[in-house]
Amino acid sequence: MTTQIDQILKRLAELVTASGQDPALAANLENHARKLEMAAPGSAGRVQELGTIRSLYSMGMGGWMDVVLQDKNGVLPIHDEFDDLREELFEAVSAELKSGGRP
Repeated sequence: MTTQIDQILKRLAELVTASGQDPALAANLENHARKLEMAAPGSAGRVQELGTIRSLYSMGMGGWMDVVLQDKNGVLPIHDEFDDLREELFEAVSAELKSGGRP
């Protein structure tokens, strides 16, 4: 089942790929989306994966919140969308966790 969170993760991965930065980050985002698509709503696996995603936001310096899509000329125009989606992802994951892993 595809949800808003899956779609956000996939779009974030697309933006990272388009920026030419960190292929491992893009692959990690896609992997989270795949795991959520396969997990049943309300299942322990889904709740665990949501928790893993939310933990990305508490990594401190050098973590997920420090990612800036840029090249040698500076911050890329797509960074604004990336930043908005990163915030939207946190809100969506937190809301779903409050509902017991049910989208």
